[in-house]
Amino acid sequence: MRENRLICRMMVAIMMATAAAAYAADHKEGDKGTFAGTVTEKGDNWFRAKNETASERFMPQWHGGNPADGGGLDKDILAQIKALKVGDKVEVKWEYSERLRALEITVTTPAPKETPKDTPKETPKENPQ
Repeated sequence: MRENRLICRMMVAIMMATAAAAYAADHKEGDKGTFAGTVTEKGDNWFRAKNETASERFMPQWHGGNPADGGGLDKDILAQIKALKVGDKVEVKWEYSERLRALEITVTTPAPKETPKDTPKETPKENPQ
């Protein structure tokens, strides 16, 4: 039983290492491109978009030096990320610099508007006569 668990753990480790190596081979330092997909997740300074073939996580570029010297993430892209909604269809121009960096974000189709689930729908009032 212990041997089976050990073999399973080794197989998982090999698969994860293979997947990480394959992902790293997809993007090289300085690569640039465009990605079209749907926003599936987002945080304060990142978002993930997915299409039929890939799921990618994007962050803004770093501008300037150290934070003490005024350096930081691109403020325009941070504002665009903040405005994104899960479900938005986007086109992202990116560059690979340690990770995928969003250079430009264009919302091609906004996410469908949701109706609040807790809000009761109005029912027609009866006509008291």
